[in-house]
Amino acid sequence: MLIPEQRPDHKPRELTTDERTIVVHEPPEHPPEPARSTAPGPSAAAASELLAAVSEVVLRNAPDRASLASAGPDAPLPEHGFDSLGVVRLLVDLEETLGVTFPSDAVTAETFGSIRTIADALKASGAAPAAPPAG
Repeated sequence: MLIPEQRPDHKPRELTTDERTIVVHEPPEHPPEPARSTAPGPSAAAASELLAAVSEVVLRNAPDRASLASAGPDAPLPEHGFDSLGVVRLLVDLEETLGVTFPSDAVTAETFGSIRTIADALKASGAAPAAPPAG
């Protein structure tokens, strides 16, 4: 016998047959809105500083630095010489230089697809450095 999960936001409704009563929990007519964070997000200046810091480290590790520098932060890193070993070296350098730790679920090909995706992953995980690296 399967018993559906009972959720507090679902109101019960009874269905009666000749032999038994079945209680069905239905979702509310208007589902509650997800809670919104009231914490301030990173400023545009902080996001720009993070992108610049990530760019500096990525360019330092780039096999084809000149082409990547001219391509911009959205350029696919594999197209500019990064292979799997290069990405691992980049990951280690980013963590050491910026003083961050990438969450294990953020260590993906998508995260290391471009300079911007790396910066976005750091921002989303809350692992962004407090200050840009001293250069």
